[in-house]
Amino acid sequence: MGPNQSATTPAATAPGGAKSKENSGAISECYSHDEAVHGPDHPDVAASLNNLAMILRALGQPQAARPLLERALAIDEAVYGPDHPEVATDLDNLAMILEDLGQPGTAQQLQERAQAIAEVAQSATSGHPGGVAGP
Repeated sequence: MGPNQSATTPAATAPGGAKSKENSGAISECYSHDEAVHGPDHPDVAASLNNLAMILRALGQPQAARPLLERALAIDEAVYGPDHPEVATDLDNLAMILEDLGQPGTAQQLQERAQAIAEVAQSATSGHPGGVAGP
């Protein structure tokens, strides 16, 4: 699982569960630490924002998760460019939040963009040993 992928273990995703609330606090602390150490526009900050947003979603708080994911997306696009797999992960996660918020049309657009990025990434690595592109 990449640093920006959502946590999907039952403990992390049980709506309103004590484990989710505990995880939320721990990830919030990681986010604060990452921002203090690396600055506000570092990919580690984006990863922490993304993880915290997905926990908020699991807690039934998609409205609180949305701005965190939007910020994570902005950071990753600035750092990696608009066609990077990390951006695709952010787009997928934001699409889930938008679905939760009753915005299926916008969510579908983000999912389609994420899929296009994933397909390009897959084709770029498919001809290399181990599925990893060279330098």
